[in-house]
Amino acid sequence: MNFVVGCNSNKTKTLRIAVASNLTEPITLIGDNYYEEFETKVEVITGSSGKLMAQILHGAPFDIFISADIQYLDLLKEQNELLDEPDVFVEGRLILWTLQQAQDPDIQLLLSERIKKIAIPNPEIAPYGKAAKEALMKLNMWEQIKHKLVFGESVTQTNQFLLTEAVEAGITSQSLIHSTHFSSDGLWIKIENSLYQPISHGIAILKSSTNIEASKKFIDYINDDNSINLLKEYGYTQSL
Repeated sequence: MNFVVGCNSNKTKTLRIAVASNLTEPITLIGDNYYEEFETKVEVITGSSGKLMAQILHGAPFDIFISADIQYLDLLKEQNELLDEPDVFVEGRLILWTLQQAQDPDIQLLLSERIKKIAIPNPEIAPYGKAAKEALMKLNMWEQIKHKLVFGESVTQTNQFLLTEAVEAGITSQSLIHSTHFSSDGLWIKIENSLYQPISHGIAILKSSTNIEASKKFIDYINDDNSINLLKEYGYTQSL
């Protein structure tokens, strides 16, 4: 999925940024701000981190890759695809979201017979799915609810399952509850951080970029206080 920020002037530079789908909305807003300040368009191409990495390895013409899992950037570094070392700039958090009501809600709600289908991102290609599976396994719930699981290709598709009520519950990024595109209805429950490895979101410039200086400027921009505060509004925490 592509989002372009900025005008259509042929003289305007364009940065093509591959972005993990859970970060689509805040990165698009940061791209708006970046364009206003530097008159460089930002094209946001979204998908699961694993699929975006595969596109990069097959020559997709991106300038910057923002992954929901630093490990994908480390793999690209091993393949000599990155200009510099990747930078971890924020960490994500998991929540359980459901339209089902409960008096004292917790993650055990997923065991209820009322919950027929549960959406999570695909653990094989999406970092939030990997973290969700890890949490469920630590709680000894994975095998009990495996038959209910519906896998989204990314956080965005998982959230779409929730939005359209194709499932009764889902585990997804906390950024969901801050999104302007999502219903204010429903119940959300934070999943304890101790149940999964940190979801470290990384950023790096690709060696194949044709806009190295503008890419460096964007990375500085995303790490400044205004951008980090915007990301915090979406439930992300700053990496120490």
